[in-house]
Amino acid sequence: MTDTDQNLIIRLLSREDCFPDIVGQGEAKKQLSSALIAGRNIVIVGPPGIGKTTLAKGVAKLLKPITVNSCPYHCRAEEPLCPECMRAAASNKRVKQVTIPGSMRFVRIQGSPDLTAEDMLGDIDPLRALRCGPLSPEAFTPGKIFKANNGVLFFDELNRCPEKLQNAMLQVLEERKVTIGSYDLDFNADFTFIGTMNLADSSTERLSDVFFDRFDIVYMGYPENDFAEIEIVERYGKRLADMPADLLALIVGFVRLLRQNERLEKHPSVRVSIGIYERSQANALLEGRHIVSLDDIKEAVTSVVCHRIRLKPSFRYMMDAKDLVEAQLKSYLETRKGSRSSEPEKEGDFKKKDNVTVRKLSEAYEIQGKLSKNKGLMHTVYENDRSLIDDGKVIADSFNYNAMSFNPDLLFEGMTKNYAVTRRLVGETIIRLLSDYDPEYIGRNISIPEFRRELYKNIKRNTLRLASEGLIKKGGEATERGVDMASVALCFQELEKIAPDGFGEWVNKERRAYGIRNGSEQFRKQRYRDIDIKRSINLAVRRGHKGIERPDLVGIKRAAKGDCSVVYALDASGSMTGEKLAQCKKAGVALAYTAIQRRDKVGILVFGPGIKAELAPTDDFYSILREIVRIRASRETDIAKTVRRAISIFPRGGYTKHLLIITDAMPTAGDKPEHSTLKAVSAARDAGVTISVVGIGLNEEGRKLAERITELGSGRIYVAKGIAELDTLVLEDYNAEKKG
Repeated sequence: MTDTDQNLIIRLLSREDCFPDIVGQGEAKKQLSSALIAGRNIVIVGPPGIGKTTLAKGVAKLLKPITVNSCPYHCRAEEPLCPECMRAAASNKRVKQVTIPGSMRFVRIQGSPDLTAEDMLGDIDPLRALRCGPLSPEAFTPGKIFKANNGVLFFDELNRCPEKLQNAMLQVLEERKVTIGSYDLDFNADFTFIGTMNLADSSTERLSDVFFDRFDIVYMGYPENDFAEIEIVERYGKRLADMPADLLALIVGFVRLLRQNERLEKHPSVRVSIGIYERSQANALLEGRHIVSLDDIKEAVTSVVCHRIRLKPSFRYMMDAKDLVEAQLKSYLETRKGSRSSEPEKEGDFKKKDNVTVRKLSEAYEIQGKLSKNKGLMHTVYENDRSLIDDGKVIADSFNYNAMSFNPDLLFEGMTKNYAVTRRLVGETIIRLLSDYDPEYIGRNISIPEFRRELYKNIKRNTLRLASEGLIKKGGEATERGVDMASVALCFQELEKIAPDGFGEWVNKERRAYGIRNGSEQFRKQRYRDIDIKRSINLAVRRGHKGIERPDLVGIKRAAKGDCSVVYALDASGSMTGEKLAQCKKAGVALAYTAIQRRDKVGILVFGPGIKAELAPTDDFYSILREIVRIRASRETDIAKTVRRAISIFPRGGYTKHLLIITDAMPTAGDKPEHSTLKAVSAARDAGVTISVVGIGLNEEGRKLAERITELGSGRIYVAKGIAELDTLVLEDYNAEKKG
């Protein structure tokens, strides 16, 4: 936009608000203006429903009308680009011209996995090719990039851009030129590129670093305050009935309060505020009223909000969005009612304040815990009470440290006789949560008689409390409810660390007859409906054929994300007690959650001298969680038996089967443990099972055997330098298996 760049810069440098359609967002407007003046490619990043598209359209509104030739390339008369305009200029012929308003110089491309390079850049026109020849530039039909010439090219949801299209766009973004290989020509394409993306959404393909390096990022957030959001709702929401000002403030206040909820991974956007505003008016009309009431708002909330929010992984399997929204709305209304009764206000008084005050809720509202597949993992979870989670940690560590029962007398006796040994045997979590003292503090004061009496009293009291709450039996063993709470604790500890990645994921796409389009190939034995007619005609024209012959047929290659079943095989030998076992369990939870979210299945094998526990690959997260929590350490290690058993528990089917073994030692069971292990690995590979090994502190001999296992099993070996990184290594192996 060489001519219009100057005008755009002048407008941006003016002191006026160049983007009046956007309420607030001063920093985002400044960053966008700066990038436009510098002529940069721009990506606007932010949550959905905050006006990213509106802001991009505002750039086109700043442009003056432009007069261009009426060709698909929008050539300027003084600078023809396309063959037709260049030929007319060479023969001094006049070309019909059109005037395009600034707001119409905006070409939108919707990101989609089906979008191809031909859609963006252009392709051969068969009819023109027959008339002018297949290698004539006149046979080329320009794509959407050329329609944006001398305008704004807007790419919505850039993180849905397929990998092939990313590669095709690199030259365009860098040089503003399109090279058409068939014609050996470079076409100039002068436009301002603006993309949008939401980091909370996963992509069709991961955006490569090379591609993403071509952009500057402009960040947008939610409206800065209540006033801004109220103005947005009134400006863009439909007016169907009368909405009292205090009820509109209530809607906005509730939505903004939901955005502060620590349980949510995806928060409600401004679209939620507008949705409740419009639906509550519609509810009033259905009741024959023209003024909205509070009941109208209550009836609209769950329908508008629940599907637009997403719980964090650590809460997702314990409750659903509907319960959370209803509970928080109830508490919010009660809090608001209480504040109004103590300090009455007149209707509309909120406008006189600097901001609408939304008091933070008391942290005592209750949410009924639920689990998928109707399994009750917990009865209640309180926002202000993490003691339930702490109790679960105590039960979980009793499995990790092989403590068979809770006996306050034995624990106290061990602590007073040899505190250092007891601390190592039972773990710091049990000591801290049963004694109510920090382990370091206990170590410094354990010899003081008065402190010992206080210590015993605390341990006794907390043990009785666990029994009264039904978490342990009279003998001290964990109950089923105790196992449930241990599962909750394990879920909280690991899944809190899992964050959404908005730059996409690498996935292995396998051939499927009914998958999405994934390129083209010569037509062989596909369905007739998968014949790509356009490409077949193009190929026949290029070959100079008068009709389409059998070798000219081009088929659509279809693919789908490859299904994957992973068996997580955990060494539970005697050396795996304590924190080492706890970290392995957390890694298993992370793997199960990640795989199930991607619609894969995970199985569990716990091995020692034999198979101690097994669970066939499933997508039931609850069953996996409970199986992981119950794992205890035992004696020797038999990897060969584990591999043989893994072969049998994989379900039949032509999909990826992967066994991941986590161990800290060599196989020790049997007369020739190494030989039997490698023989079992070979059998697994013949059955289509790949094998990876995560080794924890392996010696040189163990490392060599692990390398042989992964070499025969076509897998990968990971050597953990520390137990804290186990979950990272496990997820790295899973992602590598998915990538293929």
